[in-house]
Amino acid sequence: MAKEIKVGHERLREIAQTVFVAAGSAPDEARIVADHLVEANLKGHDSHGIIRVPKYADWVRKGELLPNRHAAIVVDKGALLVIDGGFGYGQVIGREAMALMADRAKANGFCAAAIRNSGHLGRIGAWPEQLARAGLTSVHFVNTSGYGILVAPHGGFRPTRSRPAAPAQAASRSSSTSPHQWSPRARSRWPGTAARRSNRGS
Repeated sequence: MAKEIKVGHERLREIAQTVFVAAGSAPDEARIVADHLVEANLKGHDSHGIIRVPKYADWVRKGELLPNRHAAIVVDKGALLVIDGGFGYGQVIGREAMALMADRAKANGFCAAAIRNSGHLGRIGAWPEQLARAGLTSVHFVNTSGYGILVAPHGGFRPTRSRPAAPAQAASRSSSTSPHQWSPRARSRWPGTAARRSNRGS
């Protein structure tokens, strides 16, 4: 029987960051990716957590994932953007893309964007959470690269889909209430996600 080893999350961050630096990432990039993976573990999404480190390192070795790339706008129509990731780490590309989208949404009242040529984006819930912290409501749709990884829909047991969706709504800063969780019926339409209710205008 294998012996159980327990490692604190701070130590896990250090280990992951060391691996990514050794694979060619700048320290800041290594920290961003490591933090994202460990946060996924802490939020209960182990499939998108620290277990990804060996796979990412393997992709870098094969040239399928390129360190130190950044999000670049390749189509700019004001509120409509196409963002290219240059095959960089999705945790970096996603974070930068959300910042670009937040700026455009605040300037135009709306923003729709597509991200292409990005590495694995990690836990998709991180991106609507980032925009919610910026005071924005968002919905995210994701496809996969064709590696054949499928998941079961909410309440199901047979893997049939690989296109997750994640919405989030910004909470009012003046609200002292706890985040409102969607009803079971609403959550069944958005697997693995939850949103916070805004009290603006109430």
